[in-house]
Amino acid sequence: MDDTFRKNSTFVELYSSNYNRIRSFILMMVPNTSEADDILQETSRIMWEKFQQYEPGTNFVSWGVTIAKYQVLKYRKNYNSKVPLSSEIIDKLSEDFESPLDRENDQLDALRGCLKKLEKKDYHLIQSRFEHKKTARELSQQIGVAMNTIYRNESRVLYLLQRCIYKTLGANEI
Repeated sequence: MDDTFRKNSTFVELYSSNYNRIRSFILMMVPNTSEADDILQETSRIMWEKFQQYEPGTNFVSWGVTIAKYQVLKYRKNYNSKVPLSSEIIDKLSEDFESPLDRENDQLDALRGCLKKLEKKDYHLIQSRFEHKKTARELSQQIGVAMNTIYRNESRVLYLLQRCIYKTLGANEI
């Protein structure tokens, strides 16, 4: 097996097994799935180009999320009004996202509890977007409101969830 083939197959294996976590991080920062997928595509390209800099045995998700964070910040700089989070929040969330797996259960439990606290219409919006994978356009047509309203409400609910999770986990600041 030559080195190029080994490098390629190692990247594909690591990337495919961690794709959902990296995409989830980007979606947490940019709730518009189309724009998030564009950022993920650019992140993936950079990860591939810089894969020789990745140290085998280290946290691949952490490495990928760091690259994704810079792509989100770049996106935010160009389209600030569409990303309601400050750079400090993005940094904090990326640090939390890179944390060891044992913290993930606590975070998932906090998320589940916070979802239960949402108003019915807000819960339905998040469920439609993330569980049922409906686009903002589909929801807009289904309930008869502008897509901007969907995006604005989604951003508001994600922010509420974020605050609730941090409060539940005992974080002092976001």
